[in-house]
Parts: sequence; structure tokens; C-alpha cells
Amino acid sequence: PLAQVVILGLIYAAVKFTGSAWGAMPEMVLAALAAFVFPASVAVLGRERNILVAIYPVAVARMIRGLGLMYFLVLLVIGAYAFGIGSSRTSRPDSLAIPVSPRRGRSRSGSGVRRAALTSAHRSGAPG
Repeated sequence: PLAQVVILGLIYAAVKFTGSAWGAMPEMVLAALAAFVFPASVAVLGRERNILVAIYPVAVARMIRGLGLMYFLVLLVIGAYAFGIGSSRTSRPDSLAIPVSPRRGRSRSGSGVRRAALTSAHRSGAPG
């Protein structure tokens, strides 16, 4: 995760430098390009475990080409999650919550009583 933060920091610095040197349009183009290639960079980093390989454009391009259509599906899923999280913050913040129901047919107190009975029977040598 630290290497990913370093890569994001480098991307941020490059985008900000581009904006200050050449204006808003090149800054937006670079930011869009970075958003497109960052997931591939994370995949390269996970595979190679080397930050220098993860920022090497040839390695990132090979990852994108190797994944093919699957890479665009990954980007689609990331975009869907980003859109879903963004829209849920404005409408219902609990819409991403996962409902959890209690176990059925077993109460905590019942299992504790049964366990205590088994433990005392085991200590006394009686068959359980």
C-alpha cells in the first residue's frame, strides 16, 4: 500500500506541475490518462513487487494489453463503484450497508448452558 501511495503522489505532482506549466486542458488530459492506467500500475505492482516496474510505461502497457477486454471491465466496475458511492452519499448513506441477520435456532444462553453442563460432566467423569 505504501508504494501505491507513492505512485499516487508522483501522479498528483505530475498533474499539478502540468497544470501550472501548460494550463487546465493538458492537466485534465494527464489526470484522465493517469486514472486510466493507475489500476494497471497497481496490478503490475502486485505482480512484480517493484515500484520501478510499476511506473514503467512499457510494463503498464503490457498489463493492459495482456488483460485486453477484461481491463475495460475492471475500469467499468471501478467506475460503477465510484458512481454508486458518490450517489449514495447524497441520497442515502446507509444504502451500501450489508444487512446482517442473527443466527436462527440457536441462542447464546442456550449454548452456554449446554457447554457448562458438558464441562461439569467431563470433570466428574460422567458420560456426556
